[in-house]
Order: sequence, then structure tokens, then C-alpha cells
Amino acid sequence: MRGNAVSDAQDQNTADAEGRPVEPAAPDAPSPTTESGQAQAPQAPQTVQGADYGPPPPGAYPPPPAGAYPPPPGAYPPPVGAYPPPPGGYPPPQPGTYPPAGVYQPNAAAYPPPYQRPTRRGLGFAITSLVLGVGALLFSWVPFIGIIAGLAGIAAVVLGAIALARAFAGKGMSIAGLVTGGLAVILSVLLTVTWFGLFFSSINGSPSHPLATASPPPYSDGGKDTFHSTTQDGPVGFGDTVSYDNGVTVTIPAGTPYTPNDPIWSTQKVDLGYDVTVHNGSSAKITVNLIGEATAGGTDGDDILDKSLDTMTDFSLAAGATHTYHIAFSLASQSDVALSVSIAEHYDYAEFSD
Repeated sequence: MRGNAVSDAQDQNTADAEGRPVEPAAPDAPSPTTESGQAQAPQAPQTVQGADYGPPPPGAYPPPPAGAYPPPPGAYPPPVGAYPPPPGGYPPPQPGTYPPAGVYQPNAAAYPPPYQRPTRRGLGFAITSLVLGVGALLFSWVPFIGIIAGLAGIAAVVLGAIALARAFAGKGMSIAGLVTGGLAVILSVLLTVTWFGLFFSSINGSPSHPLATASPPPYSDGGKDTFHSTTQDGPVGFGDTVSYDNGVTVTIPAGTPYTPNDPIWSTQKVDLGYDVTVHNGSSAKITVNLIGEATAGGTDGDDILDKSLDTMTDFSLAAGATHTYHIAFSLASQSDVALSVSIAEHYDYAEFSD
């Protein structure tokens, strides 16, 4: 009877007031009695230090009865039937509208091209060409320095051409360097030739007609039309007159100091001018073209070719007319001077000396 009472108590205590299962209480152990029959007071359980309590054995607690726990209040009822399909389904995509799965194809028209910084490749060629070209053009006018300027102009042309051929940056500067460098080369060549010509002429003698510095022949051409001197077998003194067989005469007095209009013609120690008086005693007009040569102490003199002088210029002298012409020479000294003058074509040289 006691065992059934315990079992009933366990069944009643398997659920609490809310219907949740609770752990059944362990059965009461029989109270120990003493030898005299009185119940012995229960002793406090002793805790064993380090004891290991494992899980309860299977079947120690019976499972709760079916239907013992009602559903919680306010629970959602199960859905009745399936959800209806969406109204008006979307049409299937057209073939080729979307790329295949796993392949990303960006829309190129949706985004502008990325910014590209302007290239500066080869800009140094253009800058160097421009600097050399401008500098060469400025210095090409300077005597003798123009040679260096010409070389710089060539470098400017080369660098500018390379920059244009390879499409380097700075196209405008390359063209400017090419043009200025080319002009500098042309000016440098022309001016260098001019300066060198003037320089050497001031040292070795004035630039003159080829016949002016050449030793005159004893007669102008030796032909049948040559007019010979009838008054001299050699030089005559300054101030004397030389006559020709056609009636023409030439008189040259001693030279006088002369100041050239351009100092470039003063190449030696003394500059002397001479007056050549020609009288046309023939019956026909003659063309006077004075060509002369002067020496001082055996040293050749240099012609002075001022525009105010009459050297190497054609003059028409009518029959019976007289005219005085002017010539000048730069000489080593004023003494021991010898002068030879041809007044015109086909005339012997008239020779005068101190």
C-alpha cells in the first residue's frame, strides 16, 4: 500500500501549476530506529570531497504523458492552403539580354573614359631647340662669334627635327627652334665670310680688281692697236709728262698725304694720293680706265678704293679734252716710290718714280 501511494504521488507531481513537467521527488527512506524502538534523528548528508556524480541511469524518470502540455496561449494557427501565385507573372527575358551567369560585362557607354594626363615625353628636345635657335640668331651678327652661333643653330635644327619626327611634346617650341636655328645658320655663314674677307684684306691688302695688284705688263696687250709711249724708255720723274703716239699725254706729280674715308684701307704706314692729268690730243674720243701699281722701297703698296677716287672706273674723254683723275695708295714709306699707271685699254703703262 505504501508503494502505491508513493507512485500516485509521483504521478501527481510530474507537472506543476503551469503544466510544465517537474522532476519527481525521490522516495522517503525509512527512518532508522534504535534498539529501544524509537526513531533516530536523520543525519546530514556527508559530502565526499572529489566525488564524481554521473548522469542518472536510464529509466530513472518516466516520460511525461501525452497531451500533458497544452499549446501556449496566442499561438498562430497553421496556414490553411498554399499561397496563391503572384498576379500577372513577369515575361521571360529575351535571348541575349543578359550575359551568362558568372560573366561580368560592364556597360562601356554608361561611364566616360578615364582621365589621361597629357604626355610630357621628349619636352626637353623642344625646349633645348628653342633656346639654342634664339641664342644662335642673336649672336650670329657678332663678328667671329657667329661661327659658334652657327654651330648652335645646327644643333637647334637637329633637335627640333627629332622632336617633330618622334611627335614629342612641345610641337610649337620645336618648330620655333627649327626656324630660328635655320636662320641663324644662314646669317652666320654669310656674315662670317664677309667678316673674314674684310679682316684678311686689312692684313694682306685691299680687295681690288685682279689687275690692280698684278704686275703690269710692259704694254697693255701688245696688239696692233696698242699705243706706245714716245717719250720714255723707262720711268720718268713725278711731274714729267708721258706722251703716246696718238697724241694722248699723261702727267702725274708727286704724291700728297691722303686720309681714307674708311680706315680699313689704311693698311701700311703712309697713305698717298696722286693726281693723274690726261689730255686727249687724238682725233677721237677715248675711254679712260685707270689701273695702277705703286711700290715704296721695293714693298708693294695697296690700292685705296674709296668711292671718291677714280680707280677702275670708266670715264669718257672727248678729243682735245683734258681731265684730272685721283688715285691713292697705302705705302710702307713716302720715299723711293715707283708708280705705274695704265690710263686705258691698249695703252702702255706710264711709269713714274722719285
